Amino acid sequence: MSRLSLIRSASRLVWLTALVLGGCAIGRPTTPPPATYDFGPLPVPLGGADRSSLGLEVRMPAWVDSTGIAYRLAYGEGGRRYEYGLSRWSAPPAQLLALNWRQQLGLSRGGEGSDRRCRIRVEVDEFIQVFDFPQSSRGLLQGRMTLVGKQGTVLGVQPLQQIRPAPAPDARGGTVALTEAASAAGQAMAAWLHSMEEGGRLRDCR
Repeated sequence: MSRLSLIRSASRLVWLTALVLGGCAIGRPTTPPPATYDFGPLPVPLGGADRSSLGLEVRMPAWVDSTGIAYRLAYGEGGRRYEYGLSRWSAPPAQLLALNWRQQLGLSRGGEGSDRRCRIRVEVDEFIQVFDFPQSSRGLLQGRMTLVGKQGTVLGVQPLQQIRPAPAPDARGGTVALTEAASAAGQAMAAWLHSMEEGGRLRDCR
């Protein structure tokens, strides 16, 4: 075979290889971008007492404060946490909760380290979609809220738990249930603060 024929054969082989590889790349299915969720429009302030002097601090364990939308199969491996592969929160839940609760309660928007007489510290231990059955789930928000006064004095502690049914057994349904649980937690927080104020516990927080 002449040198020219060898060159032509090699060129043809390179062209065929590129064509095959290009076809594989074109035909390979692509993974869609993850769906991103938040709590929707900011809630309407509840009104009532002036709470603008109160700060807010939201704490969550690292494995709970993840942008991954978590769920648990209570009917199966109840001790195992899962995350949806193609859905996530737009920000860590602690940030979403703090933003909504500040708006809902009319709290100070200063940072956690601001020099405030009092602040509400909310420790969220669980923020997850729980499946009791394959087609039935609920959003669970669980933790405690503490009213902290000047110099770190604890003025009151209250358990916090809100459960709301999910409208669908998927990530979208889970975000709806957890958003409603967060809103209900804000209402419970407002009621607790009102009872504290009625008892004179917020006198030094103004």
